[in-house]
Amino acid sequence: MPGVTLQREDGKLQVADLGENEQTNGEESRALLGKLTGLRIQSLLGTEAKPENRQDQPVLKIKMTRKGGEDLSYRFSKPDDVAYYVLKRSDLDHYFKVAEYAINPVKETTRQQLVQARTEAASSGPPADKRDENHDAEARTTEKDRESDADKEPEANEERMT
Repeated sequence: MPGVTLQREDGKLQVADLGENEQTNGEESRALLGKLTGLRIQSLLGTEAKPENRQDQPVLKIKMTRKGGEDLSYRFSKPDDVAYYVLKRSDLDHYFKVAEYAINPVKETTRQQLVQARTEAASSGPPADKRDENHDAEARTTEKDRESDADKEPEANEERMT
């Protein structure tokens, strides 16, 4: 998801910085937001930070800004040799276990999936989906480059997604 910014405009999710001949793929954008807002927790892992959870080396960070203006951050890390991610939310003391199958599709989302060629009929865009109106989060995501040096701190740039 690095390099992708989604924001809400006129009740619809829109990819920011679209080219002249591009438009947002509304279905894909709504699906991505649904994956984030419908995230299921497998279990609680306690309140203590453990080195083996590798929270100092997150593979994905998501920052949501609620309609009220409060920030909520999700920090996903991947312990070695397990089939799950560890989630730490900024508003809770607990660490959570989240299945790989729930996070991998979010991590693997590309700009190409969220953008399509503009057509005359679609230039006005489809009407806002009811689900869009109920989502009240703006999320920023970053993913540490897997090829980068694992000892380096993840980049601090954050993209916004609504």
